Amino acid sequence: MAARSVSDSWLVVLLVVAAAEAAGHLYAQSPEPAFDAVSIRINKNTAATVSTRERPDGSFTMTAVPAVRLLMRAFSDGGADMVGAPPWAFSTRLDVIATVVPGRGTATAEQRRNMTRAMLTERFRLQWHRGTREMPVFDLVHARKDRRLGKGLQKSATDCDLVMAQRRAEAETARLSGKPYQPVFSPSSGALPACTFRPVGTVTEGEIQISALPAILRGLAGRPVVDKTGLTGSYHLTLNAGPAVLGTSDATTSPGDTPSVFTAVEEQLGLKLVPSRAVLPVLFIDRFDRPTEN
Repeated sequence: MAARSVSDSWLVVLLVVAAAEAAGHLYAQSPEPAFDAVSIRINKNTAATVSTRERPDGSFTMTAVPAVRLLMRAFSDGGADMVGAPPWAFSTRLDVIATVVPGRGTATAEQRRNMTRAMLTERFRLQWHRGTREMPVFDLVHARKDRRLGKGLQKSATDCDLVMAQRRAEAETARLSGKPYQPVFSPSSGALPACTFRPVGTVTEGEIQISALPAILRGLAGRPVVDKTGLTGSYHLTLNAGPAVLGTSDATTSPGDTPSVFTAVEEQLGLKLVPSRAVLPVLFIDRFDRPTEN
């Protein structure tokens, strides 16, 4: 079985938790305000470190970011599923410098999103709309009547909600001051920073907000996961699981000796994935072209 890379798995999570504002109709494709100058180049240095720098006026510099990160920036206002982003958007890394004429003042979060959407419309020919869609999902429930959790999911004393709020505040402070900000990423080996996790091969481990677990499992289960456990807070997660092989009679098998996500969630976490259906908000990416460099 091919190992999942840290970056690929993070992108799955990030894609799931990005985007939502309202549903149901086509939005204007070139909202104001807009950037005055934009430079985009493909970054072919595989060792380059992902970084982001922002100015209070909404200008930003991103280095070695997958193109899908720009979509996340443009729709970073909720939790709708994003459908239709092309494969190249995950594999192509870009250096982007977007600036405005000095003196515009501080841009709001909504203005920054709108500026990015306008840039993507012009340079990537972005077209999108919002809606809802009934789709197959898995409900995440307790596997045991006594609601006892498995060894792979143990309560943490860390308040990850507080830790993540502090990190967001640090990022916002850096943005307002125009200073560089390096997000906290999980290293491929060694000790993990608080409230981070990493997938290495078939093993996912770390410290998480329980609200992140459905997104993590979605990457393995192949469908959205709806949390119906009632759990709150932070947990230490250790999960050794292979992806589901959907389309089989019971969708519970996984290639090789690694247990499928269905077996692993029940035996290791004390939870269970139950097939269901739900109507969920969806952000449809109708078009997203490779940009021309400049």
